[in-house]
Amino acid sequence: MSASDTSLTVAWDAATASAGIADYDVLIGGVVAGTTAGTAFTLNQLLPGTSYAVTVRARDAAGTVSASSEALTATTTGINNSITLYATLSPGDGDNR
Repeated sequence: MSASDTSLTVAWDAATASAGIADYDVLIGGVVAGTTAGTAFTLNQLLPGTSYAVTVRARDAAGTVSASSEALTATTTGINNSITLYATLSPGDGDNR
């Protein structure tokens, strides 16, 4: 696995199936982020300094999909400069128009 500020490259061992493996889905947090015929994939446009749970599942030539792999938690490099705003609401003068 390799990481940059906005990407992660993950690799895995090839799966086997009697029908042959057609491709692999790469998932982040259970959502398909991409599909590849190879055994490595680069996830792009990620946030810097952020951890992602990445799993992979295989699809054979007959269309059967395997269970997802165990999650690999990987973190992009850099600093996440996201700003979180918190608001405190206080009673006003009672005019709620």
